[in-house]
Amino acid sequence: MAAQAKRKNGRGWLDRLSYPATVTLLVVAGFFGLAVLPRVLAATHAMVGKPAPEVTLPVLWDRLAPPTGAARTIDLASLKGNVVVLDFWAPWCNPCRHEMPILDQLARRMAPQGVMVVGVMVDPDHDGALELIKRMGIGYPQLEDVQGKAQQAFDVRSLPSLVVLDRNGKVVSYHQGFTTEEDLEEELKKAMSM
Repeated sequence: MAAQAKRKNGRGWLDRLSYPATVTLLVVAGFFGLAVLPRVLAATHAMVGKPAPEVTLPVLWDRLAPPTGAARTIDLASLKGNVVVLDFWAPWCNPCRHEMPILDQLARRMAPQGVMVVGVMVDPDHDGALELIKRMGIGYPQLEDVQGKAQQAFDVRSLPSLVVLDRNGKVVSYHQGFTTEEDLEEELKKAMSM
């Protein structure tokens, strides 16, 4: 009986130790997944270092050029000369909605330095996207990719995805998932120096 009590107490000690160790392991794994892994993947995506694919998309919203009645399109190649952030998003995507105000502030602050943010809305909900853009006061231009041409060309597999192009139209970084303002600003400064 004393041996059973001793074993039981021994197991209790092990159980008490394994819980904090498991929690610590989960916290470290979460930190790695949220903070370290996106930085590593931004520089290792297959698109990094390659010229941006040539894609022409219809304009969904452009605060600086209100609709004229005629369908307008933008050829992404025409944006060369600027550092460009392509923001692939959808109205139902919560991380996309959290990232958009950050991108809008960055676009306004860094526009004088030749940085341009362009949204690429990938959902067929045209009206819902317009309502969201207007309600949030997003000022950067928005393109529509309902047919998935840009998604396929840029190998977008999750939302949000941010693709940073240098002034020559080459992909310099690729972020999948939410990106912090600090990380993105660092990437843009690198792209501006190229």
